[in-house]
Amino acid sequence: MITMNMLIYWLGAGRRARIRMIKCLEAGLGEAMWVVLDAAYPQAPTWTVDALDHFLSRPHAQVFAYEDQGNLLALAQIQVLAGEAELLNLAVLPAHQRQGLGQKLLSEAIDQLKSQGMERMFLEVRATNLPAQTLYRKLGFERLAIRQNYYQDGEDAWIYCLQV
Repeated sequence: MITMNMLIYWLGAGRRARIRMIKCLEAGLGEAMWVVLDAAYPQAPTWTVDALDHFLSRPHAQVFAYEDQGNLLALAQIQVLAGEAELLNLAVLPAHQRQGLGQKLLSEAIDQLKSQGMERMFLEVRATNLPAQTLYRKLGFERLAIRQNYYQDGEDAWIYCLQV
C-alpha cells in the first residue's frame, strides 16, 4: 500500500527556505527528479541531473513532489518570479499515472503558490499531449498561443495560462 507524503522544496523570494528537508531520498533531489522525468517522458530528451541541480540552486526554484518510502512518485517543477510562475515539468511515474496524482499535485502547488502571491501560471505543452491539455483545462488553464517547432523534434507547443 502506498503512503504518500507531500514534499516541498522551496527556494523563493530571494531567500533559501526549505519546507521539510528531503533527507529521506538516498540520491540527491536532482537525481531523484531525473529518474521520475526520464520514466514519465522516455520518448523526449529530459533535463540532465546537472541541469536539475543547477535549477534547484536558483532562488526562484520550487519543486512540489509526492514520495512514498523515500521514492519520488510525482513532481511539479516550477519557477516563480514577480507574481508569475512557470510550470517547467509535471511528471508522474508511469505506474502511478491516470490515478489523479498529477492533478492533485498541481492543484496543491497552485494553492501554495497563490498563498505566496502568485497571480498567474504559464506552461508549454506538446500539441499532441492531449491528456495533459485536458488536465490543464480542468484546472482552469486557458490556451493562449502556439510556439511552432518548439521541441527538438519539431513538434509545436501550446502555451497555457492560469489567472488566479
